[in-house]
Amino acid sequence: MTNTGNEGPATTTTKTTPLANAAAAAVPHYQAVLISWGMALALLLIPVRAHVMGYAWYWLSAPLQQGWPVLAGAYLDLLYVTGITVLFLLLLRVNRRVFFRRLVCGTFMVVSVVSLLWAMANIEVVKMLGQPLNYPWLYYSGFLRGFDAQEAIAASLSWNVAAAITGIIAGMAIMAFLLGRALRLVPTTGRLWRWLLIGAVVAGGIYLPLAAGSMRSFYPPCLQNPVVAFAQSLMAADRAALFTLATNVAADDFQISSERGHSPRSTFVPPQPPVKNVLVIVLESVAAQYLPAYGGKYPVTPELDRYMGQSRMFGNISAHAPNTNKELVSLLCSTYPSPTYRFETEQHPKAGFISLSDVLKAQGYRTGVFYAADLRFGNAEGFLVNHQFDVLKDYRSLGDGKPTLVSNEKDGFLDAADDATLGNSLLSWVNSDKNRPFFAIMWTGQTHYPYFALQKQTAFDGVSDMQNRYLNALRETDAAIGQVLRSLQDSGQLASTLVVVVGDHGEAFGQHHQYGHANRLYSENIHIPLLLLNPRLFKGEHDPAVGGMVDIAPTILDVLGLSMPGNWQGQSLFSTQRSGRTYFLAPWSGATFGYRDADRKYLFEAVSGKYEVYDLKQDPAELHNLASTLTPAELDLIQQRLAAWVQYQDRLIKKLASQGNAVSAKR
Repeated sequence: MTNTGNEGPATTTTKTTPLANAAAAAVPHYQAVLISWGMALALLLIPVRAHVMGYAWYWLSAPLQQGWPVLAGAYLDLLYVTGITVLFLLLLRVNRRVFFRRLVCGTFMVVSVVSLLWAMANIEVVKMLGQPLNYPWLYYSGFLRGFDAQEAIAASLSWNVAAAITGIIAGMAIMAFLLGRALRLVPTTGRLWRWLLIGAVVAGGIYLPLAAGSMRSFYPPCLQNPVVAFAQSLMAADRAALFTLATNVAADDFQISSERGHSPRSTFVPPQPPVKNVLVIVLESVAAQYLPAYGGKYPVTPELDRYMGQSRMFGNISAHAPNTNKELVSLLCSTYPSPTYRFETEQHPKAGFISLSDVLKAQGYRTGVFYAADLRFGNAEGFLVNHQFDVLKDYRSLGDGKPTLVSNEKDGFLDAADDATLGNSLLSWVNSDKNRPFFAIMWTGQTHYPYFALQKQTAFDGVSDMQNRYLNALRETDAAIGQVLRSLQDSGQLASTLVVVVGDHGEAFGQHHQYGHANRLYSENIHIPLLLLNPRLFKGEHDPAVGGMVDIAPTILDVLGLSMPGNWQGQSLFSTQRSGRTYFLAPWSGATFGYRDADRKYLFEAVSGKYEVYDLKQDPAELHNLASTLTPAELDLIQQRLAAWVQYQDRLIKKLASQGNAVSAKR
């Protein structure tokens, strides 16, 4: 319209369209970005959760049968996404500058991508460990610098994997972009927006309680959001409630010998002439269930089987932690492990432990450790140098000093000498001086992951390729042990030698949703074989005594007719005053603690508060959790008993550590 004559100032009328009105009332740009990326993450986490739960992709073809379990199983993932999305939306309100808002949105995109990739990696982590990744396990693995962590990571990486990750990130970005565009088209005023909000609230109100109830039927570690689980492990490390729980349970089971107030009584009668030599053969990562003598299905220990008539077999012995370094201390020093995820060999290498080698060295024994792998892991070497060993050999000094078992050149902790070379090195040392008694440890290595089988493998029925390799490695370890025993027999030394054959811990191959050994406290992890072998002392007896690694050193001294140190916690397996209880922990798995009392096994996961109770006589595979049949008072007693042990042990280890520091300061 043109102004003419004396009319007022010209005015312009702007017409608005419905589309323009919708855009003006749409979700603001930065909020839309956050919400759309959150929605994309939530939608992608659902099929990932399906894989963790074992449904893979086929649940899409049967949504009524498998769709709801998967959607319910993603309950914690959806809560996680909702939580971080709300948090970042609130951050947008802190500062309205464009730079800050872009920073918030960019950070949220990175968090979303990392969360998705972490969840995808969790598929394999749960399959291998039976749980999401946590901080104590990172410590256990040397923060991914060593052990089997790099091996597993390297095996998982390839150009195909890299391409798949790139495609997934790109797909997530495209999905978020499309969702954001759609979100911007929905006006925040009017009935449609109100109905969408009402629908979301109603759907959430129905979904949340139903999903929470449905989750109870699934294996809990399959449902945990991996990012939240890792964060919880950071906060829970070394702070389990058992450390402070009030308890009235006495320390009789685990107090040191000087506090027991009675002289030990034993049923063992030392022979004449007495046994003078001690050889401890430690089977790396070997659970009792894999040996034929303990019911194993496969003939992998023919050499040991030949000596069963000259042995005493103990059927109820447990490792106290499914870890080599902790068991090394328990074996040598008759001390339960520290109730934390840290290794005593690393944290307290000079602690005031009195070891079996200390005692025997004072009796004129020559002493040696022959270790197939690498004693530097967890500072085992630093611990052993403080305990009167004349010789410490690992793969660096066995044979020609080069590993015959090479797993990964960047990770020396997995390299080792083969067990035949280990046995030859031991025998050379044993035969170098026959005038003095010897105490030696032969610690095998081929049965440790990745399970080294050097000879042509036998195909065993009904096992995975990994377990088949393990069983063949065990057979080669057995052959090396047979070589050592025959040599001692041929030289006339076997009759004067107590041979102790024991597993340091077990190994899992899918039982209870786990692989390896450090994660849980089931039989495949901690039920270990123990044989005492000597042709003059034993005639094939089966001993039902319940005990653990802490009892081996006192048993050895009992056989030798020697008294044990006052700060040892174990008792001879021939003692008449045993309680029938032994204790164990897996601090890398939800801070799990437990004990065995006769045929009953009690487990308590301190982070989640979950109880497990098994009747080992009726249910040796530990498939039926009886915790629901116990009264609240009985469950409370489990916690109190474990709290008494944890608190006593924490005090004892700290006391021994301070004693060692005081001695070092004087030097």
